[in-house]
Amino acid sequence: MNNNLVEVKHLKKYFHQGHPDEVHAVDDVTFSIRRGEVFGLVGESGSGKTTTGRCVLNLYQPTAGQILYHGQDVTALKRGRAFKKFHHETAMIFQDPYSSLDPRMAVRDIIAEGLKVHQQTSSRQELDQRVAETMELVGLTPDVMNRYPYEFSGGQRQRIGIARALATDPEFVVADEPLSALDVSIQAQIVQLMEHLKSTKQLTYLFIAHDISMVKYISDRIGVMYHGKLVELGTADEIVNHPLHPYTKSLLSAVPVPDPTYERVRQPFTYDGDSAKLPLREVSAGHYVALAE
Repeated sequence: MNNNLVEVKHLKKYFHQGHPDEVHAVDDVTFSIRRGEVFGLVGESGSGKTTTGRCVLNLYQPTAGQILYHGQDVTALKRGRAFKKFHHETAMIFQDPYSSLDPRMAVRDIIAEGLKVHQQTSSRQELDQRVAETMELVGLTPDVMNRYPYEFSGGQRQRIGIARALATDPEFVVADEPLSALDVSIQAQIVQLMEHLKSTKQLTYLFIAHDISMVKYISDRIGVMYHGKLVELGTADEIVNHPLHPYTKSLLSAVPVPDPTYERVRQPFTYDGDSAKLPLREVSAGHYVALAE
């Protein structure tokens, strides 16, 4: 039985096609996400993580490849009932909790927007009740729903963004760098919140981040991206404790260790190669890596 909720097959996304400045943001990426799983996607800035996430949600039209959701190719959806149903069942948590919220809209209206679009409530009272329940779910009190984003801290704004994503009861959520703009202490709170919501709401996540040390705590499996390619794929334990690709080792070596004596003498491992151009090969059950020939 196929337990995959999302399947990405040979995804490509090129910008400025046919021009001298053509960019291969995502170049032949393949992976799957199982139901109830947190799939982490890590890599440096510009590696293609966010573009991949946006393509998965059909926010970007892929140049080539397939994206299957419940077995249906969503790249073929343009408008109509199936298109609306897909966007009802999926959601995105954006990276910047400051610019992703409209400063002219009250929190109530921000969270209620999806409910209105998908016509999930029949009265103003029911709408307010759904907004209040969603705010409580992410640790916010409903009595602040008439305030504006500038009146909240960064961590609170990210909770508002999460509430907006969850208001329509999605099944699949793409979390695009949801921690990068937050302090370390707030990052831990948001990770704990997302883990709690995963278990209580039976969510499936595509968790995008550049900090592999944070991704390992929340992810079941991790894919490592480099220059638009997927260079390694495996369980969180395999990727963190038994990395095979040199770029994965480089990412792990950049994670700071809370030991000043060790930090003064350690030599970070750097990688600047081209083995990302090679196809993935299975080296153990479920563990894939782009190996040099």
